[in-house]
Amino acid sequence: MISNVTTLGFGPNQRIITCGMAGYSTPLSFYGERNVDLEALTGEWENDLRVVDDYEASSTWTCVTKAPFAVTGEKRVERWLSPGELLSGQVASYVHESLKEHVRFILKSTLCEALMRGFYALKTGELNWRDVLLEGEKHANELLGYFLKPGYFGWFVLTPDGENHKYALRVDVFEIAGGG
Repeated sequence: MISNVTTLGFGPNQRIITCGMAGYSTPLSFYGERNVDLEALTGEWENDLRVVDDYEASSTWTCVTKAPFAVTGEKRVERWLSPGELLSGQVASYVHESLKEHVRFILKSTLCEALMRGFYALKTGELNWRDVLLEGEKHANELLGYFLKPGYFGWFVLTPDGENHKYALRVDVFEIAGGG
């Protein structure tokens, strides 16, 4: 079975041809971008965390905070969407209610650690900086798969842009037909 999926402009192509994906609805999709000031990165955890994610107030949340929070049902994500961020579907807890606060922290920490390590590697001239970032994406996806409720699956897509010193982050949650 071949079908088209409209991606709302996530990436250069507006349509993706998929095989067998027609049976999955997408109850949540979130996309955001953030610039990273390489000069501000020092290799110190607390400082570098503020460079990749400024988590002071809901109104300044970045995509690396909003994506895990959207998956765990934090409704403030809808209220504080920034220009350029896209949200389709419903912000709801796609993980078990009793675990949602822990899952938020675990997913956000995993993504932030990957971003801090990857962009610091870029700053210091390491050639494998992109691999460092994508390794963190892999771990975040493993964790997301572990914590999602039965009947759902999903993934994070972390797209680093070394030339412009920024990253894009997307999270999609899919519902298996008859699941959820």
